[in-house]
Amino acid sequence: MNITETYKSSAEKWPEKTAIYDQNGRLNYREWDAAVSHAAEWLEGCEDTDNHCVGFLLGNNRSCLIMFAATAKIGWTAVPLDPRWARSELDAKVRLAGLKLIITEPAWTDKCSFTSVHIATAIEIQKTAIRSAMGYESKEDDQPFFFGFTSGSSGEPKGFERSQDSWVHSFDCNRRDLQWTSDERILVAGSLFNTHFLYAAVCGLYLGASVILLPAFSADICLRLMEKFLPSQIVVVPTMLESLLAEKRSWLGHFHWVCSGAKCAVATKINIASLFPNSLLDEFYGASELSFVTLCRQEENAPADSVGRPFFNVSVAIRGENNSWIQDNRPGEIYVRGPLLFDHYVTASGNTELPQIEGWVTVGDIGSLDPDGYLYIIGRKNGMINFGGLNIFPEEIENVLKNCPGVEHAAVLGLPDSHWGEVVVAFIQMKRRVHADKKRLKHECLRCLTPYKVPRLWFFPEKMPYTAGGKIDKQLLGRRHKEAANWKKQ
Repeated sequence: MNITETYKSSAEKWPEKTAIYDQNGRLNYREWDAAVSHAAEWLEGCEDTDNHCVGFLLGNNRSCLIMFAATAKIGWTAVPLDPRWARSELDAKVRLAGLKLIITEPAWTDKCSFTSVHIATAIEIQKTAIRSAMGYESKEDDQPFFFGFTSGSSGEPKGFERSQDSWVHSFDCNRRDLQWTSDERILVAGSLFNTHFLYAAVCGLYLGASVILLPAFSADICLRLMEKFLPSQIVVVPTMLESLLAEKRSWLGHFHWVCSGAKCAVATKINIASLFPNSLLDEFYGASELSFVTLCRQEENAPADSVGRPFFNVSVAIRGENNSWIQDNRPGEIYVRGPLLFDHYVTASGNTELPQIEGWVTVGDIGSLDPDGYLYIIGRKNGMINFGGLNIFPEEIENVLKNCPGVEHAAVLGLPDSHWGEVVVAFIQMKRRVHADKKRLKHECLRCLTPYKVPRLWFFPEKMPYTAGGKIDKQLLGRRHKEAANWKKQ
């Protein structure tokens, strides 16, 4: 299987159909297929890639997708890099991936001046004369096609690798469960460095759909592109929905939101339905290591606090503390089985696997299944707060805070404490022109939670820090406020 295997037939069937729209304008399927083939042949002629791994430090544009697809087409490994990384972080991840070639933007070449790493720009590749890129055939290779990054528990960089087969099987989920077709117009609202958004764009191109890219997320630009292109699918994370709500602009178009990264707050869903009354929300639970796991479609009227039922080719089970498989709403560790799983982690000391039992794997999330097969997430085992020997899941507290009037974003984590081990700390970003009322928020927590789960420390940042995927950066919050938290406890 190869994620580019449909490009030639799409170019023949719909040569003038829009494949991509970005800040540089429109690219049709004939041009898309030729550009990918051209870049693929350039890569194969490059003498600096004996390990067949290619890094991409590119903006949110067609060049990023062309180079990614070209690398996949020849069976090599693509390694997306985040332009926002500091030099030291970029250096560590380039070394971990073993990169010898990085494709970048002309303005970013100085960021990539690493020893023994060849630098090329996407523009120079596109301008290089190739004898004939038309009809360049896709190849199959046993080499992983995707190398991504996740944060290790030690803070050291940790990579993960995926096969092309896993993405092609995931495309089947989009076709069958999300009912995507070649007629879709898919607005990808976030950074292509993030797998959620990159995957959506690549899936759309595999299906012969039209993909619309933002240069960077902006609620105003997103709304204007929605009105201009009338998308049928808009790919977001919950924080983007909050930003769109803050614009207070309604639109009556008919479309689906495709949302992942965290469970949407009930208040967010209500407000989105009010401002966009003809939209439907498709939420899915997954992970970089697992891909799709469960889907919650608005029209199916799933229980409000569930994350839906498994995708058609995925199985989910719960394992208890005594290592027995359990069901009927009893909590335990979530295990997943199916063809969408990643290959392995990559660390400086070698490759490692996920915990596995008879083909079932887990990323450490804790949850339960009800008799109808709906999955409920309680939290992540390695994110659990140990308060004096009592286990607390931050997600439970965040769900209460997110539904409090006036709260824009909420994050909860544990910070070290000499007496309790860890204490619960809440970070709240209030909506514009709303005063932070700690007493009222604490009262709401006491009303909904067991008292020991109520945050002991409260911070009210003007703006939350975010990861490239649009999630609140809890590690950065913890580092920034560790000293202040110690001072508050004096």
